Amino acid sequence: MRTVTEKLKSLSPKSVWYFAKQDANFDHSFFAAKVFDSIPNKYIEDIGDYFESHVGKYGILPNHRILSVGQMYGMISKSSPYSRGGKYNEEETTKIFKKLNTCRLGSAEYNRLKTQQLLKVRMQTVTDSRKDLKDYSVSPLLFTLEVLYKLYKIGISYISIDNFYTYVMTSKHQQEVDEVVYWLKTNPRPSHLVEDYIDSSRMLHVLRENVSALEFTNTTLRLVPAFMGVVSSMYDGALKADVEKILRILDSKYMYPKSLVTPMNIDITLV
Repeated sequence: MRTVTEKLKSLSPKSVWYFAKQDANFDHSFFAAKVFDSIPNKYIEDIGDYFESHVGKYGILPNHRILSVGQMYGMISKSSPYSRGGKYNEEETTKIFKKLNTCRLGSAEYNRLKTQQLLKVRMQTVTDSRKDLKDYSVSPLLFTLEVLYKLYKIGISYISIDNFYTYVMTSKHQQEVDEVVYWLKTNPRPSHLVEDYIDSSRMLHVLRENVSALEFTNTTLRLVPAFMGVVSSMYDGALKADVEKILRILDSKYMYPKSLVTPMNIDITLV
């Protein structure tokens, strides 16, 4: 294992899990996808104008760029994954969206599907063309849960937000979990780059706004005790096979875009 010093030396301003400064709320992206799905003819319609005119009834901002977040969550297709550009009028809603759209918002089935898509969010996302993350194939949610669970098992209930950014949100692969736990159990010093990471990445917002199993304060993060049974089953019990299924699809950058938009038989609910 690397030492803390070696880890800190390896970090650059671009090492952090990246998410742009956009609305990270999954339900808002679902509403945006509903508006997108209602466009009569995407080939001739001005997507931005249509979105602005029809989004009001859902109470979300009239900025059609939220559609890219819907692509990250697998509700809208991304014909050219990992690349810049692309026109929304060439995209469509996915099987995941269609299944979500048959559910009542907040129902057990909706929350199960929502959890599945949050677990499947991957660094590098299908909407991210940055070369800095081209070697990353990690689920932010799965990685975070496993780190916190393993720390909990050795008597550590909380980690600092600064160390979350430094040691968790800069990891590339799920296999790094034990190394991160090894560092965090000593409460190491955070990186001097934390302020840069906070400014450039909103991935923490994706987790904080959508995942009930995680509790954030201004300075700390922990697993919510009510979800400990589910998380324990994910890593030490019956749900472990579901986690392994997701990890297999994350490992293939080229298979991942198709798996992201396709429902899986995953029975985990964290919202």
